[in-house]
Amino acid sequence: MVDSITSEVIRHSMLSATQEMARNLCRTAYNTVVYEIHDYGIGLHDPDGNTIAEAPGIAIFSGANDFGIQKSIEFVGMDNMFPGDVFMLNYPYWSAAHTLDVLVFCPIYAGEQHIGFASCRVHLLDLKQRDAGYVLDSTDMAEEGIFFPCVKIYERGKIREDIFNIIRFNSRFPERTIGDLQAEVSAVHTGDVRLREIAEKYGVDTLMAAMSNISDHGERLSRAAVARLPKGSWTAIDYVDTDGIVMDELVAMKVTVTVEDDRMIIDWTATDKPAAGPINMPIGLTIAASRLAFKALTTPDTPICAGNFRNLEVLTTPGSLMHAEPPMPTFTLWTGLLAPEVVMKALSQG
Repeated sequence: MVDSITSEVIRHSMLSATQEMARNLCRTAYNTVVYEIHDYGIGLHDPDGNTIAEAPGIAIFSGANDFGIQKSIEFVGMDNMFPGDVFMLNYPYWSAAHTLDVLVFCPIYAGEQHIGFASCRVHLLDLKQRDAGYVLDSTDMAEEGIFFPCVKIYERGKIREDIFNIIRFNSRFPERTIGDLQAEVSAVHTGDVRLREIAEKYGVDTLMAAMSNISDHGERLSRAAVARLPKGSWTAIDYVDTDGIVMDELVAMKVTVTVEDDRMIIDWTATDKPAAGPINMPIGLTIAASRLAFKALTTPDTPICAGNFRNLEVLTTPGSLMHAEPPMPTFTLWTGLLAPEVVMKALSQG
């Protein structure tokens, strides 16, 4: 057990650490989309990958980094993660974004005890996708670039030159792409150092208890907010102009939102038709977009933590527009921008 004051001090220490991660990222990045537009997502996570603190960046990334880390744990296994390891993930169906939104993360250890993760997601310039910049009319994942299904780019503190050479020789802009990737490494290294310092100052057991308290408090705030909302079930539909392939056909996005007691269900299963073009959404991104709308409605004035979403359930149909599976194209994710608005449109009827 840890008292609420100590938990709050640790929470702000972690928030401060994520801000420092963002500053180091922006100071070392090569790409203006990072240091001018802040096209990034940065977080510190508990040992299960759940977000405890984050720095403001692209809002839809907020619910995506933890999804990617948890998929990586399933794929690699904690037994194969060691101090000094840094991982790269851009496989869309696991990373919850398109190929160029690359997730970099590292496990953090205090001595031999695993205490969490640091993560950074950035839009890189080029990873050998079919067209320079954006791919607007791909029909298969093979056209959308090189995929890294959670690989080590640093192993026990040593750079993996073989992985960097694959990127170097398969990018139209190798210097800037690798420069931005190394900037992500600098960000997660900063998070690693700062979280270990917090653990050393307060003790590992206190840090673990504080992380649990932060998530539990986030859940209580979220449940109280949903309990105040009107109860019922509402359906809304909206349309994407085109999928980039079938130019004269609107693409429907249909959602049913149910509010019951202190929980919410966002059901996308009625959107069951996959798109021919690259606007299909990986399930992780659908969850993140749904979380964005949920957070805005329930606890917009508090920093994000995973506990905020314990009372949110997101339903999808595998192989659909809202739950892409290989080899469905996913590069042009305008659906992810529209999805929160469709949720709000449904709830506006309540």
